[in-house]
Amino acid sequence: MAKPQLDGTANASPAWTSPNIVFILADDMGYGDVGCYGAEKIKTPNIDRLANEGILFTDGHCGASTCTPTRYGLLTGRHNWRSWLKYSALSTSAPLLIDEERVTIASFLKSAGYATSIVGKWHLGYGREEGFEDNRGNLAPNYWETRGSGPDWNGELKPGPRENGFDYSYVVPVANSFPPYVFVENYRVAGLRNDSPIGKLESRNHGKMEGGEGARWTDEELIDQFANKLVSQLESLANNKQPFFLYYTPTQPHIGSRNVKRQQHWPDARFKGTSEAGPYGDVVQELDWSVGEILNTLDRLGLADNTLVIFSSDNGGYTRNFNGHQPNGHVLRGGKGDLVEGGHRVPFLARWPGRTVTTYCPLCWEKSCRTRNAPWSSPVGEREPSQFESENGSLSMGREIADTGNSVSSGPIRNPNPVIHQPNSTTSKRTLVNATISTSSARKSFTV
Repeated sequence: MAKPQLDGTANASPAWTSPNIVFILADDMGYGDVGCYGAEKIKTPNIDRLANEGILFTDGHCGASTCTPTRYGLLTGRHNWRSWLKYSALSTSAPLLIDEERVTIASFLKSAGYATSIVGKWHLGYGREEGFEDNRGNLAPNYWETRGSGPDWNGELKPGPRENGFDYSYVVPVANSFPPYVFVENYRVAGLRNDSPIGKLESRNHGKMEGGEGARWTDEELIDQFANKLVSQLESLANNKQPFFLYYTPTQPHIGSRNVKRQQHWPDARFKGTSEAGPYGDVVQELDWSVGEILNTLDRLGLADNTLVIFSSDNGGYTRNFNGHQPNGHVLRGGKGDLVEGGHRVPFLARWPGRTVTTYCPLCWEKSCRTRNAPWSSPVGEREPSQFESENGSLSMGREIADTGNSVSSGPIRNPNPVIHQPNSTTSKRTLVNATISTSSARKSFTV
């Protein structure tokens, strides 16, 4: 396969043939958590900057209403239920969910000459497990039980992100509410001491963890750990003089590793009390700060004009009320884990200064949003139609949404069979989705 080109030709301008790509996928951020989507008690000036300088989707949907399925769909372009995970999310001891041979966004871009990195939350499993196919669980509570020994947290952790196309990975292996509470850098737990190996792990929210002293993080430390690694990665990637794909998957505003007097969100001290929505709002604001660190670093390194930045969330927000703030706004019904709109309608923004960002935003039109276009409709070109077209139902919106001017099709873009899936059951709902795109110069609506 020839190296993909932006415009499908061999003589495309090098500066635009291979744009850098930064994809930011927040954890449990609701439609109403962001200022540009109407949040009043939480301030998000850096995410709002993406809206002001790029494009804001008012009806963007994720692939499922819990995290692992959406992450699987985003990276592979497949529905999560085509894997052995039919609903919910992976446990601490689960093996790698994405087959090593399967094409992902990262491996596809890597084949096109990109350097690829992931910083943040992984939650797609590590290692292999003999006999796992015959012991999937899939019905609570067995689904969350430890399966055999699980990954060797004191040894080499593979296969994992690197086998799925990432040159470099620095990740929280499961969720920040699930042990082990450590970072895995490439194949090893970062900072693990020989005198304190990781012992037993309790695979549940706020679960117990034995050992791991020296490698453990606290919730309050996470945002700085992420930001420092992001800045150093951007600096390193800039020095490589090749296009890059940086996948930032922060743990915020997911609940943290401890529950003390019903408080489950633990912001860094300098963000504590900065919002009007309690600790929850504070962790949203520290997430926004980390987005600002990315944007400022891109500016400082002179990379902003040739970098496509996309921001979204893996599922809808909580249904709780935080000092009068509702993560999904005051109009969406339901939340994380639900089939109804609050479970899967999420913030979705993109910015590519000086270029037409709408051509390449992976807005999904059938079978649940971001899964639909990734990774075969991308700024670096399109693959030959093959098994992906038939198996994944991939659809490119590039020719239909050409720019923010008048080159959009005059009529609505329709697909008669959209499907949104409830991740905690095997049921599905066929529904008509109206997608509206807002930009500084135009407002577009599409019915699918």
